[in-house]
Formats: sequence, C-alpha cells, structure tokens
Amino acid sequence: PGEQHTAFTGRLLRLFHEGVPNGPELLTIDDFYLHILVKMKAEGLPQPQKRGTGTAAMLALTLNRAFSAWSGEVPSVLPALPVSIRPAAQTVAWSETATKPIGILGDRYELDGVRSRGGISDVFTAHDRRLDRVVAVKVLRADLAADDFYMARLRTEARAAATLDHPAIVGIYDIGEDDINGSTVHYIVMQYVEGQSLREVLRDHIRLPFRDALALVDGFLVALAVIHRHGQIYRDLTPRNIMLTPTGEVKIFNLGFVPAVPPTGIVQIGSTMYISPEGARAEGLDPRSDIYCTGCLLYELLTGQPPFIADSPVALAYQHVRNDPVPPSAVNPEIPLWCDIIVLKALAKDPGQRYQGAIEMRYGIHAALNRHRVGT
Repeated sequence: PGEQHTAFTGRLLRLFHEGVPNGPELLTIDDFYLHILVKMKAEGLPQPQKRGTGTAAMLALTLNRAFSAWSGEVPSVLPALPVSIRPAAQTVAWSETATKPIGILGDRYELDGVRSRGGISDVFTAHDRRLDRVVAVKVLRADLAADDFYMARLRTEARAAATLDHPAIVGIYDIGEDDINGSTVHYIVMQYVEGQSLREVLRDHIRLPFRDALALVDGFLVALAVIHRHGQIYRDLTPRNIMLTPTGEVKIFNLGFVPAVPPTGIVQIGSTMYISPEGARAEGLDPRSDIYCTGCLLYELLTGQPPFIADSPVALAYQHVRNDPVPPSAVNPEIPLWCDIIVLKALAKDPGQRYQGAIEMRYGIHAALNRHRVGT
C-alpha cells in the first residue's frame, strides 16, 4: 500500500506488458514468473536466491524483494497487534492538565508534570503556546547541563531525528536552551506520543505470544531500516526507547542518546543489557550491531528475560562477548524451534553471521511465518 507501492506496481505492469504476446491473460503463473525474472534482471533488480518452493510463493517473494530494493521498505504480512497488549487510549487536551505550568521554556513551552525520568534527562508533557498543541519536552539533567559532552549529544540526537521523517520514528520539532532561576536549561521538543514504552508493556505482560513478539519486532525493524538507510546507527535500542501506541503502532525515540559516561571517562555505547559484542569491546559499530540489540529485545519479548543476566555491567558485557545464549524455547517451551533460529541468528557473536540489516531480518521473520503457516 501507499504511493511508492503503487508506483512500483505500475512499473512492473508496464514491464510485464512490454513484449508479451497476446497479453497476460494467456500466460500461466510460471510464464508470468519467468517473464518477470527476465525483466527484473534487465532492470538491475535483485534475483531470488532459493528454489524448491511453489512458483506463486516464489513470485510473491521475488516481487517483495524487488519492492524493498526499489523503495527500502518491506510489505508486511504480519497482522495488527492484538488489543490485549495495546495501551489504553488517553488523549491529552491541555485543558485537562494542570492550569499552572511548572515552568516555561523559550517563552513558548509550558511544562506540565514529568512523564518519564532517565539517567541523563527528564521528559515533560508540555503545551506549545504558539501552535496550541501538546508536545513532549526532554530536558537535560541540571547536573549535566554544563557538560559539553552531553550538550553535544543532545544536539546530535535532535539533528539525527530531524533528518528521519517516518511514522515509526518520534518527530523532533525544536531544540533550544533557556535560563531558569539562573541555571541554563537545554531541551528538545518532540512529538507527543500516546501509549506505553515497551518496558511498561513487558512489566504488564512479562512475555508475549511469539506471534505478537514478532509483530512488535517487525515494527521497530521498519524504523531501523530507515535509520540505516540514512547512514546512522541507533546504538541504544532498549525497551524504554520504544513506544507502543493504542492503535498498535510502534515508535522509537532517543536516537543516539547513550547513557552517562562513568567517572573513568569510558563511554558505554548503549545499555549493557542489550550491548553487542563489538560494542562491549569498544570496536567499530555498524547496522549489524543494531540487529544484535534487536535479537536481545526479541529474546526478552519471547521469554520474559534478557539473554544474559549478571551482577555487574562488566560481567554482563563479558557474557555478551563470550557466552552463547540459551535458546528461547529452552526457557519458554511454547516457542517454536524456528523462532529459536531467528533469535540466535540475530545474536550471533560474529556480525557476519547475523542478519546483515533490518530488511533482511524482516524477510527472515516473514519467510518463517509463511513457511510454517502460523495461524492467528
């Protein structure tokens, strides 16, 4: 669906009609498939790599792959998330919030209560006076406001998100600083999103049915594909940075904003609970590092626990580097073995053995669901 898909379909139809004698109605599905392969090869589109399945299924997979190469997207075959795990709708109108704001930033944003607190910032619900809308405002923690490193990270997050205009990524509206009671306050103004963080969803449900877990992961793989296509790496993909809306949409935020550095000055790239082996070794990162983090999240969604547990961040990082995770089905017997394959491939120590990107992992999930004809 969408304008891109319509344009792509139109292009394929034009290719199909060119040079086909007597029109498409006289062709079998096999003729159609072979003709499309020839045309796709001539157009430089990717060719299928596997055989041994029905022609119709191969045709669908081939067209989906071609669409992804052309548009950077993957047509989803997963159903909407069930209402049972969606947060209840709680539409916020400013008249329903406190009448006296706790502060005003930039002579424009009236701060209401704290929506969430993190290690380096607090997020407030706020009212944009100029545009008369509810927004979220992230404020850098007061004790970090004079630190050039954190001010730079805040600007990096804002600039990174501002280049990514996609429904699966929380939008950035503004960035600024202001003096409040003699102290400088640095802030980012973001799209207000109704719903719960994935951490809250896990708190309420402990673990999810495997089909729902795959649907959630598919949602933030869409966002990762966009981020990677723009040459960026997320680095801190954790349950607290993923939002689930009442309509079942998945949105991610906090792009590139990693936790505080310890006094030693060693920068931790992402949360240790979900850090990739190369991140733990302070080596170079690429999109496959985000795939490892995604594997950690999928593991936790399926089993109710992360793949590794330790008493300290150092011990936890060591496990990510050295230890193999227990297969999810050994923790939760309701998980099918083919789900183990998806998770363990994403969690491979060697980046070359993982899915090589978000689109490839989406295809792995969709192909597995199709092969095993998972019912609803």
